[in-house]
Amino acid sequence: ITVPEEPPPPPAPPPGEITKLRLVETLGAAGKLRDAMALLKLEAPATELTDAELLLRERWLAAQKLNVLAPDVAPLIEALGIEPASLIA
Repeated sequence: ITVPEEPPPPPAPPPGEITKLRLVETLGAAGKLRDAMALLKLEAPATELTDAELLLRERWLAAQKLNVLAPDVAPLIEALGIEPASLIA
């Protein structure tokens, strides 16, 4: 009888990747959730957004995980007065 090999472990998440739920909880605890929603312009019609704003908003809505160090996400978090690196500690 041959024993099957153990499957390889799953790859480590990219540096800076956290769940969106964790980010929402952190923003809420810091009193910044409303500010974040305003920055994402969730209530604005798509026709009033630039392509970059629309893409960022749609990524937010579709994401289960976010990379808080990504060049399109980190500035948003910094604008809220939060250091992105502090979210991955």
